[in-house]
Amino acid sequence: MSSPRIDLFFPLLPPAPDGIGDYTAQLAAALSAVDEAAGDGGTIGVLTGSNPADPIPGVEIVPCENLLRGGLAAAVGRRRPDWLVVQYNPFSYGRRGFAPRLPLALRACRRASPGTRVAVMVHELFVPFADAKTAAMSLWQRPQFAAVTALADVTFFSIEAWTARFRRRHPRRRAVHLPVGSNLPQVAGGAADQAVLREALRAGWNLGPNVPVLGLFGSAHASRLLPLVDAAAAAARERSPEAALLYVGPHGAAVRAALGGRVIDAGRLPAAEAARQFAAMDLALAPFVDGVSTRRGSMIAGLQQGVATVGTRAFLTDGLLRDADGTALRLTPPEPAPFAAAVGELLDDPARRAVIAAGGRALYDAQFAWPAIADRLRAALRA
Repeated sequence: MSSPRIDLFFPLLPPAPDGIGDYTAQLAAALSAVDEAAGDGGTIGVLTGSNPADPIPGVEIVPCENLLRGGLAAAVGRRRPDWLVVQYNPFSYGRRGFAPRLPLALRACRRASPGTRVAVMVHELFVPFADAKTAAMSLWQRPQFAAVTALADVTFFSIEAWTARFRRRHPRRRAVHLPVGSNLPQVAGGAADQAVLREALRAGWNLGPNVPVLGLFGSAHASRLLPLVDAAAAAARERSPEAALLYVGPHGAAVRAALGGRVIDAGRLPAAEAARQFAAMDLALAPFVDGVSTRRGSMIAGLQQGVATVGTRAFLTDGLLRDADGTALRLTPPEPAPFAAAVGELLDDPARRAVIAAGGRALYDAQFAWPAIADRLRAALRA
């Protein structure tokens, strides 16, 4: 059986700095690699507004002008893929997540190519009713989400909780849980190479081999609980006054302002260089107000790079992560005291840290590696 022709759609691709754009490129490359291995290449495309875009091996990138004003439908009509896979976050398509043209554009795609089925990958539903501003945005984001998913033959969700909620409300529609992956490459080399890299990075910061280094990767969005990071850093300083927090991301000023002690601000780095920074970390921190989940690529990156990870457990934490607590990562309630205590315990127990790091890498390979994600997506499209 020949592979279905799949076109992914997202407005941005690298080099534009966008996490979902990175995800789209990684997923396209993984889907293409599977096809190439089966001797069935040339079946994957990406429709995008980015021009130029970084090339993706084995993937045809199709720049489209006026994406939501006819450009997307025209491209789908020309190419007639078996599947159009839309990457959805309301804020990616309009200011404050207001994008009434998106469902209209998807209807136009169906008219242009009636044989093309539509899948939607949901990275964000809509903002919650948290305050007056978010309540106002929900007034359009909620019906917009309903309109987009109503056009889908299958809807993918990045976390279990959203999948279950959608199934309850729409029992006759297909909903599939599909975790995201890491947008970082795997650093090459074995344990000896990692040890050399760790020593070199730490020497550049005048840190000895036994000084605790905690790592924080990604944005400093309000969902990231910086008071928990501060408590963890204080626990590390109790064990060594020289302990440091290594931050890799675009919001160094906010992180430095929120934390006491030494903060090494690596800034926003190219993916390959960001991945290298993990070698210097003793622990990766993932404190989210709604808990770690299978949509948190920054947490998944720590598992991928083989660094023991401490995160929070809350209402959006997936069952597969809850089940892995203590074996592949360490989870605590989203409160400073238990979070800092878990960090301290692992800093005091290198052997336990190593076991959790290895378990995290195994969990990554099984659930979050791009070939695994591509296989799950393709299986769902064939079902």
